[in-house]
Amino acid sequence: MPASVDILLASYQGQEYISQQIESILQQTVQGFNLIIRDDGSKDKTVQLIRSFAAQFPDQIIHVESDPRARDRASSGASQNFSRLMEQSKGDYIFFSDQDDVWVKDKVEKMLERMEILEKQYGKETPLLLHSDLRVVDRYLQPISPSFWRYVSLDPSKDGPNRLLQQNVVTGCATLINRALLSLATPIPKEAMMHDFWLALTASFFGQIAFYNQSLVLYRQHGNNSIGASRLFSLKRLYALSRRREVSQRIHAQAVAFLERYREKLSLDKLRILEAFVGLRELSFFQRKRALIANQFYKQGLLRNVEQFLIG
Repeated sequence: MPASVDILLASYQGQEYISQQIESILQQTVQGFNLIIRDDGSKDKTVQLIRSFAAQFPDQIIHVESDPRARDRASSGASQNFSRLMEQSKGDYIFFSDQDDVWVKDKVEKMLERMEILEKQYGKETPLLLHSDLRVVDRYLQPISPSFWRYVSLDPSKDGPNRLLQQNVVTGCATLINRALLSLATPIPKEAMMHDFWLALTASFFGQIAFYNQSLVLYRQHGNNSIGASRLFSLKRLYALSRRREVSQRIHAQAVAFLERYREKLSLDKLRILEAFVGLRELSFFQRKRALIANQFYKQGLLRNVEQFLIG
């Protein structure tokens, strides 16, 4: 039986850009995939646009209807929207799509080819995550940077469990996972920072993460992005510093949820790493700093680590 491919697109208030993104997916050099779209209660024309595309391409687009009246703070947001899409997916391979980007035409083809190599190397039962670089562009698709990784000063090779507990290096809209990872990672808990962060942790602790060193997504920056790209030195980053303790608390809560779910499945060395990270909150200020160094719970870049040591 040939492998099946699902592309999961989560939308919310996306009427300005979603048509362009859907069109870029439908124009991929590899066809035969399912594009599964779920909206999270938009008040604009996003749902009408999705329904129009679904009517034009009934054999390719699956619109998962949601009840806007059921939308609340605990069950909404991009992470939980993707979690519900993952529950709908039957594919052997799963891509994730934001509503406001544009995909390079051979993105699906190149990523599937690389995933096939990874499965031959590690086996189909191994949870696998493959992610690519992105081109950073403005709202009009004009270039800002040819490489997202360079733009935000990230090294995608630093994806070990101790590093990923502190800092995610995987961008969801540039990600492909296999069925083994989806089965292990779902459902995404409400404590997860984002679905891509949770998937990266799961792949790092139980499988393999690989990166494709080409930019296969035009990553649009327009001021309303859920996450977006921010330089290491920027006004946006200075604003983010004011929320650093809150972010640190959420990262800790995510690790606690990960430990609670997977404690019995973890190898002893991975369990030790995770318990050490979760236990940081119980230590004094100086004990915590020593534990950060001893376990190499580092972020990338001097500024990020200074922030972590002074604030986290």
